[in-house]
Amino acid sequence: MVGLNPDHDNIRDIYMDSNPSEKIRQSKNAIPKLIGSVGAIALVLGLIIIAISDSVNVFTLGLSGLGLLLLLVFVAIDFKKVKAFMSSRETVYSANMTIVFLALFGILVIVNSVSSNHYVTIDLTKNSDNTLSEQTRKILKDVSSTKRNIQITAFLRNDSPRKMPCLALLERFSHFAPTLKYGCIDYEIKKKLAIEKGIDRPCLLLESDGMSQISNDFDERSVTSALLKLLHPDQKVIGLLAGHGEFKPQGTGGRSLSQLVAYLEKENFIVKPLNIASTGNIPLEISLVVIAAPNRPVNEREIAALTDFSRRGGSIALFLEPFSNHGLDSFLGKIGVEDNDDMLIDRTENYFQEETTPVLKTYMHHPITAGFLEKQMEEGGFVGGLIVPTATSFKILDKLPQELSVEPLALSSKESWGETDSTIVELNPEEDNVGPVNVAVVSTINFPMNEEDGTESVTSRCVVVGDADLLTDASLKEGSNFDFVLNSINWLVEEETMIAERVRIAEDRKIDLEPSQIKAMQVINLFIPLFIAAIGLFMWIRRR
Repeated sequence: MVGLNPDHDNIRDIYMDSNPSEKIRQSKNAIPKLIGSVGAIALVLGLIIIAISDSVNVFTLGLSGLGLLLLLVFVAIDFKKVKAFMSSRETVYSANMTIVFLALFGILVIVNSVSSNHYVTIDLTKNSDNTLSEQTRKILKDVSSTKRNIQITAFLRNDSPRKMPCLALLERFSHFAPTLKYGCIDYEIKKKLAIEKGIDRPCLLLESDGMSQISNDFDERSVTSALLKLLHPDQKVIGLLAGHGEFKPQGTGGRSLSQLVAYLEKENFIVKPLNIASTGNIPLEISLVVIAAPNRPVNEREIAALTDFSRRGGSIALFLEPFSNHGLDSFLGKIGVEDNDDMLIDRTENYFQEETTPVLKTYMHHPITAGFLEKQMEEGGFVGGLIVPTATSFKILDKLPQELSVEPLALSSKESWGETDSTIVELNPEEDNVGPVNVAVVSTINFPMNEEDGTESVTSRCVVVGDADLLTDASLKEGSNFDFVLNSINWLVEEETMIAERVRIAEDRKIDLEPSQIKAMQVINLFIPLFIAAIGLFMWIRRR
């Protein structure tokens, strides 16, 4: 019989079971490995489901528990091998790396969890362009507390350069009001939806409870304005007194109030001219009368109309100028104030060394100035003062009736004085009003209930400021003028929740260069790339 080839024996050893006991041993070792593998997979899968799901149920707990149980069984069966594996050098190194990785992962999870609940940003722009103003945050806080659902839809083309900045702004809005949702729609792709909404151009559509508002601009001020109109559809009316040479609400020039009117309209007010001489009274729709720098006397009939308006709870803001023939002395007396008929001079606290343009930095405690005082008390806090070109001062009357309360609001510095002689500028302590003097005061009148005519008790508010220039386009954006004026108006119409620091007025940040400077910049821009190319050519030649 022919013997088998040794090579054939090797092949037989490979492909045939030459050692049945080894096969049995390997099969026994495979069972614990299978149990351990299944247990690890079940445990990891259960933990992942628990982490990503909103709630824990019986299935996820059972899956995780089963995986943990199988792992314990695996350790009990192969305890010696597990112990040897855990004590090996490779395992120790791997375990250390795993612990470091899990620690880093845990830190990231904790940081993300804290940051999602505590919104902190650092804005390094000069005017905090990427931070929502305090007023906007107050409005959004009100939205959040009332849990009112608001949807803001940006109708913009997908390739519009305004899309990403707009969505970033709306993201900041939604962070402070979780019930505020936002999205973006290309109005040229979804034309049917745009037509249904009445949209034919880029805009923001704000919707809530069946009401809607449209903002054609995409900045914070415009969105906040539209949000205010959506939340408070009933607009309050402000009357600007006319007929006595007051500053004009429209037009151009330094003495125009066009910017102020535009900002008031964005804050959900309606501004109308008011000519009491022609109407004979003040319409019931008006909540506030603003008197800005009259230079002709207000007659007795108009003063009577202002008094009646005050008695029915209307509010009045007076912005007067020094040495003006306004004719309002009798009305000022009724609200506990006397015009000193002077011009404020300050040679220390002034604007660009203009002694007739003082800067007021002394505020008294009041809702109008509360934000200014808080900032001043902060460590290193700074608040730009009120810049009041050609201002007059006031005296608070000594003997006031019980229903009348008068408080100073803003004062000049100790080194200032009220010059009573319009022809000279020299301090005369015997005749002039030595500082500090009152430049802005507030007056509150409580009218009791009248049983005879059935009228209820009402409260009238008045603000008197010794300068009207701070209202104008030329001075409104200077210092704290803007916030002071808007805070005063919101206090007068009893909208204290709106009193806050607002969005900064945009500044022109262009750099104007002389022709010679422009030419120098062009030469530099041409020289730099040529210089870099020359260095590259030199290095290439040298290496060759």
